[in-house]
Amino acid sequence: MSVRAMTRCAIEKRSGWGFRGFVSRLWITWLKRGIFKLYVAGEEFQDCERVVRFLSIFNMSAIIDHSKEEKRTSESYAETLKDKEYLFSQIRNSNWAKDTVQFVPIKPTSLIPPSLLEKISEISQDLQRESPAGEIPGIPGFEARLCPGDLQRFRESRDYLRRVSEMAREAGVGLLLDANTKFPHIYNTYQMYLRGGDEKLKKDLNFAKSKGCCLGIKLVRGAYMTSEIESASLSDPESPVSPILPSKIETDRQYDRCMELVLGEIAQNPQGFGLLVATHNRRSISKALEIMESQGIPRDSPSVHFAQIMGLCDNLGHALGTAGYNAHKLVLYGEFNDVFPWLLRRLDENKDSLGATVEESRVIWQGIWERLSS
Repeated sequence: MSVRAMTRCAIEKRSGWGFRGFVSRLWITWLKRGIFKLYVAGEEFQDCERVVRFLSIFNMSAIIDHSKEEKRTSESYAETLKDKEYLFSQIRNSNWAKDTVQFVPIKPTSLIPPSLLEKISEISQDLQRESPAGEIPGIPGFEARLCPGDLQRFRESRDYLRRVSEMAREAGVGLLLDANTKFPHIYNTYQMYLRGGDEKLKKDLNFAKSKGCCLGIKLVRGAYMTSEIESASLSDPESPVSPILPSKIETDRQYDRCMELVLGEIAQNPQGFGLLVATHNRRSISKALEIMESQGIPRDSPSVHFAQIMGLCDNLGHALGTAGYNAHKLVLYGEFNDVFPWLLRRLDENKDSLGATVEESRVIWQGIWERLSS
């Protein structure tokens, strides 16, 4: 049985009596002392203070989030918005968080039904094909193609995203959004294990330059290989029509190629672009540092950031921060039942889709063992 399955069973049975309930409670206690503490600050927002203050020793900042599995109901979307309101209010009102929390992530599917996002994507592609080159279709034409029910959900979801964006602005933090928007303080996620990821990035870069608007880029390799294949009803990632690249080597090349492209744009126009290098890959980070030096980009440039998950390659993040680069750690908090299933899925997806190298895996598991043995 996998760790994820064992944890799910334990969460369901730990309130029971008898031998099974005892084993489940023992398993949960072991997880809380070990893996949970390695990747999660604690169950309350205030628990993040200890981690954030420790990061500040290495001149690092935090990306704080209350992450949990999506239930994808109207009630859960409202609950997510409420959770974000609480998080942003805590950032504004906590002295330790004001200068040390730089970003807050948000996943659109935690606020918008995935089925609606698929319809939005299809309509957007149709409108772009029908529109003159270089023009972005307007909202009225877009809304006209939605049925009344979807139109209502679209407007509600749009209001949710606007509210989250406003809260981020008021709190003075950047918003990491896995979507294609055009807000200067929002960093759009670009998945480099997808075919055509470089072309999509180039298109957005050219559009931003032509319109004179800012573009924030969160560059990731990608963590959803399995779900991408399933959604496309494909079983072979090497198929020519697969949405993902056939190998990690090709993904690494596309990632480094796009990273170099964006850093080149930043060197020419630091105010026009922002880059978040989200990776645990040492080779990519070393390449980024070499490019920054050759292009004359200062180490502390507000346009370039590096980020990793708390508990993964912490020594790498500490070295970056100490050397004067803008280094961040994703610091999670939340109740065990909410956060840990999400965390297991995240780690599992990263392992399945272009996970860490053998060297990095050794460091990760050594850290886990040290936590469990302490």
